Amino acid sequence: MKKNRLVLIFIFSLILIFLLGVLLVTRNVQHTEQKNMLNMSINKNLGGDFILPSTLGKPLDSMSLRGQITLITFGYANCAEICPIGLMQLHEVIKGLDEKTNHLNVIFVSFDSSNDLNNLSNYLHKFDPSIIGVAGSEDEIAYLTKRFGVVYPKERNLEGGASFDHNGFIYLLDQLGHIRAIYQNRTPVKRIISDIQSLQRVSCCDK
Repeated sequence: MKKNRLVLIFIFSLILIFLLGVLLVTRNVQHTEQKNMLNMSINKNLGGDFILPSTLGKPLDSMSLRGQITLITFGYANCAEICPIGLMQLHEVIKGLDEKTNHLNVIFVSFDSSNDLNNLSNYLHKFDPSIIGVAGSEDEIAYLTKRFGVVYPKERNLEGGASFDHNGFIYLLDQLGHIRAIYQNRTPVKRIISDIQSLQRVSCCDK
């Protein structure tokens, strides 16, 4: 009887050690993910603050976004190819984060200074109502795009309207406004969500 009890204690001890090992491995993986994102190279040569008219009904001051994660992309409302792909991708990111989206800002900066904010708002609402549209004068947008390294040659389409040749990159900014990643607009949504969640966990652990 005593021998059987010792065997049971030994078995339970092995199970406990195994479970503790799994827990430690899981914690190390999570810590590594956080560390990788935390140590991701910060590009201080790109990005910068701005105060520009927005679809919120008031100017958007990028300083007000501190403490939250932000995704920024550039385009224009009459874009037929690049922008719809990127905006649908952003919608999927927002949907994938679900209840955590209150910690995420998604901003679409318009190249087209001739397009009013109402038209821009209507365009963005087709993809996701939480996406914030930002516009400005040609000089203001030229200054901001230069800081983000965005090139957008202006052309004329067949209808005589303005069109812009651009790449549709999406910029991930951390809680301090630093660029932590730049995605092509066909980057898997799961990767973007994973990066955002890594930044959220780092912020949570730092509190």
